[in-house]
Amino acid sequence: MKRRIFIFCILIVFAVLLFTIFIKTHNNFSFVYRNEIKSGKELIQRIEDYRAKNGVLPGKLNELYSEAEKERNEIYCYDIEGQDYVLYFGTSLGEGVYYFSKYDEWCDYLKH
Repeated sequence: MKRRIFIFCILIVFAVLLFTIFIKTHNNFSFVYRNEIKSGKELIQRIEDYRAKNGVLPGKLNELYSEAEKERNEIYCYDIEGQDYVLYFGTSLGEGVYYFSKYDEWCDYLKH
């Protein structure tokens, strides 16, 4: 009987540990906003292709896509900082997810 209780307790601890790991990994902004980040990566590729072709960054995002694509990409904002740029979209009031070309990474906070 004691052995069954011990095994049951071990199983509960293991289940709680797995649940905690699942919550921590799936509460990550890159999981929650995976579709927006995927579309953002396509937009980043267009920005980099534009830079390679023209030698400069595009002044505005609408230079990169047609009118038919405009609605899909209007959630993104774009700021140029010298030779680098920031692409971002809002997630909630005052919050967003940002891509920094300088660091080549997505973040859920502003970097300076």
